Formats: sequence, C-alpha cells, structure tokens
Amino acid sequence: DSDMCPYSAWVNSSGCDSKYEFISDPLYEPNQWAYDLINVEPVWASGVTGAGVTINIVDLGPDHTHPDFEYKYDSEASCPRSEINIDNHGTTCAAIALASANNECSRGVAYDANLSKCSFRENSLEEMMSLHSPYALETNMISSNSWGVVPCSELDVERRSRFRRLQTCPFAPVAVVGTSPCDSCTDSWLPGSCDSTILEYCTNPYNYEADEECAEWTHLWTECSFQHLNPLQVTYFMRGVHS
Repeated sequence: DSDMCPYSAWVNSSGCDSKYEFISDPLYEPNQWAYDLINVEPVWASGVTGAGVTINIVDLGPDHTHPDFEYKYDSEASCPRSEINIDNHGTTCAAIALASANNECSRGVAYDANLSKCSFRENSLEEMMSLHSPYALETNMISSNSWGVVPCSELDVERRSRFRRLQTCPFAPVAVVGTSPCDSCTDSWLPGSCDSTILEYCTNPYNYEADEECAEWTHLWTECSFQHLNPLQVTYFMRGVHS
C-alpha cells in the first residue's frame, strides 16, 4: 500500500486517486484498503448505503454523541441504561459499521444506517441478546457482535466434575506417541492434577485421532468454539440478523 499510495501523497493532499476529490471524509483514504477488501464502493454507487436500516451494536457502549452518529441514535431500540456506558471499542465498532459521510474522520460501510446499542457493563446477557421490546424487534435489523465468550469456563467446570467422578483412567492404555496419561496419573485423579499430562498427550494429533477420550478435554488448549456453546447461547448468536 505504501508503494501504491505513499504517506506523502495523502498527507500533502497531492492525491492518489481523483475520487478523493469527491469523498470528503479526511481519513477515508488511509482506510481505503478495508473498503477495497469488501468491494463496497460499487455498492454505494448503486445507491445502497444502509438507509432505512438500524444496526444494534452489542459491545462496550458506543459514544452515541459523537458527530459521526449525530441524528442516528435510537434510544427506544437500545437496551435499558445503554446511554450510561461509553467505550472506545464499541465506538470503533459502530464507526466501522455506520459512521456518517459527513467530513468527520472516515465513514462506515453502511454510512446511512441508524444506531442502537446494548452495553456489556449495564445490561445482562439476556437484555443484550434478547429482542427486548416489540419496537426493538421491528427496528433492529442487524446485531453487531464484536466480542467473544469466556474461554470454556462453564465447560471446564463440567469436565472437572466429570474428572472427580472418574474411578479409572478413561484414556487408551497405550499411546500412539509418547505415554498415556494412564501411566502418569495412577495415584490421583483429583481435578487438575493431570491437566499438563493430558494436554501434552492429547495435543499430539496422532493420539487425538486414536483416542476418543481426548475430545472430552479440548478445553485445556482451546477457547470455546460455536460447537461448545450451550443451546441458549447458540440461539442468541443466530438471532443476529432477523430480517
């Protein structure tokens, strides 16, 4: 990018492309690479700019008073108490999605869309992810979620409970590579007592493929994936776009 459009070109306003004479947002040009990745400019040219769409930002609260969100914020479509919390991450996520084309900073992908929000700090998971009112159900067309789940904490508790009930080693007695946890953990199966041994054994792809028990211990080396979520959480994520 620096070869195609050097720093001096856009800072000194000499320009790299004549179109920037018509796009007034001052930080649009250095962010050009992101818009090119999704080829959004032809979509704008066709008249699709997000008008009539409300995007619900589920995050640490976007600053709804920022000039890029002026006249966009819909408090009635937002979660209760959302105005209390303001945070840079939520503001950045909202700006990428829907910041106005208004001579301020850059612009969002759907720059004519409206904003609603739900705050992690002020709202429960149920408030954030549920359709909390009939008006919100009709108004919020997209739910933006730039966040993750706690790394397998609930899964870890379940596994430890299972570990506590084990009477004998559940792993294959002979490892494909190295040694089986059954050789090292014969004296104690207390929760956590053999985690490092199981981790070393099961993260070997040959052992993992040969020993089905390893699938019960993925929480030792991975964060929760979509498949790890409980059905209620899966429902919340799938509810992201409803129309």
